[in-house]
Amino acid sequence: SFAQDKIDQPIVATIGDSTFFHSGTAGLINAVYNGARFILVILDNLTTAMTGMQPTPALGIRADGSPGKPVSLERVVAGCGVDYIEVLDPYDTKAMTESLKKAAEYIREPEGGIAVLIARHPCLIAYRDAAVPRKRVTITEKCVQCNFCLERFECPALYHDQALGRTAIDRQICSDCGVCLQICPKGAIEEVEGL
Repeated sequence: SFAQDKIDQPIVATIGDSTFFHSGTAGLINAVYNGARFILVILDNLTTAMTGMQPTPALGIRADGSPGKPVSLERVVAGCGVDYIEVLDPYDTKAMTESLKKAAEYIREPEGGIAVLIARHPCLIAYRDAAVPRKRVTITEKCVQCNFCLERFECPALYHDQALGRTAIDRQICSDCGVCLQICPKGAIEEVEGL
């Protein structure tokens, strides 16, 4: 059995939903069988973004657009022998943080094992207009350049603007997801009304 109680920091592994379907199941079965204890976060964006935006087996749509039989990601994970499975929206950063803490507690329990979090949110490219509400944001003068957003959140659209002397947004790469609204400790990131 894995001596998780001797590890202060839990192990967290990530894998995309498509990669999990194609090659992650064998590794998860092996980990369950051998009594491993870690948190697996499956980044489920409902598409195979890495190789061309093909649908995943979970959608029930084949690459040519014809119908296929959907394969539930949750059922596959359960079929690998995992008892702790939670599906959540990673764009709710508070809920995601709490779920990670609960999963960390579970893997430390005497009867614990592997905890799988399915972080499900539609791909911002493939589903831009259909399923993802847009939230255009701006960084106000409240920014005190604490750098939390740059160093801890690390969104590629945020950068230090020398001329402004504070953080700014690169509009060419900002996806208008609005997640940054949740992370600024000073409340300097605000939604622009009327997008």
